[in-house]
Amino acid sequence: MTASIGEYLEFFAGERSSASLVTLYGPGVQAAARERCVSLLHRHLRRFGSDKILMLSAPGRTELGGNHTDHNHGRVLAAAVNLDCLAAISMADGDRITLVSEGFSPEMTIDYRDGQVQSSETGRPEALVRGVVAAFRQRGHAVGGFDASIHATCLPGTGLSSSAAFSILIAAGLNMLFNDNRLTATELALIARFAENHYFGKPCGLMDQLASAAGHILLIDFLSPDQPAIERLDSWPFAANYRLAVIDTGGSHVNLTDEYAAIPREMSAAAAALGRTFARGLTVDDLFACLPELRAGVGDRAILRLMHFIGENQRVEAMARALKDNAAEDFLALVRSS
Repeated sequence: MTASIGEYLEFFAGERSSASLVTLYGPGVQAAARERCVSLLHRHLRRFGSDKILMLSAPGRTELGGNHTDHNHGRVLAAAVNLDCLAAISMADGDRITLVSEGFSPEMTIDYRDGQVQSSETGRPEALVRGVVAAFRQRGHAVGGFDASIHATCLPGTGLSSSAAFSILIAAGLNMLFNDNRLTATELALIARFAENHYFGKPCGLMDQLASAAGHILLIDFLSPDQPAIERLDSWPFAANYRLAVIDTGGSHVNLTDEYAAIPREMSAAAAALGRTFARGLTVDDLFACLPELRAGVGDRAILRLMHFIGENQRVEAMARALKDNAAEDFLALVRSS
């Protein structure tokens, strides 16, 4: 909701905010989460002077099952995490979108009327903003100028889909400020994916954006990729003995876009050699029946990509079933076999 900074400060000063903060960030961190929100509100007020503010969170995601399956119409098991992009947003006059961020980049200003792809913005957050606005306009949705102060704990290169979270944050802001919050999570995810594919330069599927837009633990079937079947899973049978942890390994995914792009490209090439547009529906028997021709045509790595897809796509169903049955050890055995 849009509220005054005084109303937000009153909300965060009291216990009414506890349930929301626990939902977003888990138990035991409410004090730090409150301090972060309040600090962001004050920073937005100092920079932009607006007293009517919308606060939004777009989480990063982790992949529980279905590695590199979404782009070939497969199944995935994904979960939102408590590392996110948090924003204080207010409407602005004129045709500009201005963002000040911690964790992404210095201050940026984008003329939202200019929907042309800018090659100089490839791989940069400006491309995501421009692409999201362009997708809104192409679909006939309203857009407008706004100012945003952002604090990100879901950082670039961490493997938590920070670009998807950032894109969803921008899309959710436009949805709530100018479109009465009418767009669904799937619609927001499709818009964010468009921005990543066509403006940012990342040839990704829809899992990352949908996991951020919808939250929770999701079983997603991309057989119809623009209208995926989504099932929310509320069972998590690990609370007593396990925690899902995000570990900083010191590595980065920032410069791996080309390697990432090779996976769906090679997977699709192997599927095409078998007369299919996508890998979904192929079996290992299909591969072995044409193995010599496949090796000559697309090479061993593309075949291995396809075998990986077939195994992962089958494994997701078993993993979801284990979660629903509260079968923690069965689930972990499937994770180890992935």
